[in-house]
Amino acid sequence: DRPVINVRWEDAQGYVRWLSKRTGQKWRLPTENEWEYAARGGAADERFPWGKEPTEGKANCARCDNEFGGKKTAPVAHYEPNGFGIHDTAGNVAEWVQDQAAKDRSDRVLRGGSWFDPFEQVRTAHRSENLPTYADSIVGFRVCRDPPKAPANGQVGGPAKEARP
Repeated sequence: DRPVINVRWEDAQGYVRWLSKRTGQKWRLPTENEWEYAARGGAADERFPWGKEPTEGKANCARCDNEFGGKKTAPVAHYEPNGFGIHDTAGNVAEWVQDQAAKDRSDRVLRGGSWFDPFEQVRTAHRSENLPTYADSIVGFRVCRDPPKAPANGQVGGPAKEARP
């Protein structure tokens, strides 16, 4: 009922390898661009998934919510989904993404903010960086699945059958 926390980037990578093997489908962490697109939920010009201004009760962050904010994670999907139907992209936990940090290539990128952070850090454009070994109660991740690859011949359903005279 709660998001995964206390997870290192390396742990998230291990999970997506396990999930891919278990399901036979390709799972991975989203890229920064994918994460931000999904977090915005179709609201390209907005600072938050719900609009331009911080609004109490819309996310779990310090001073955002009296019940959880600044105290602990909220249950998954406790807040309204964004325009794509995705919950909790603002606050609750900062999320590991696939990308390496630009300045220090050994660091990895976290997107969004957490239950501990102020409104400014839960906006959709917020990013931070940390070592891939960093784990804390404010850090989690979400996964995305690559679509199946089309057959090499471009046809759906496998190779074409030979025509017989």
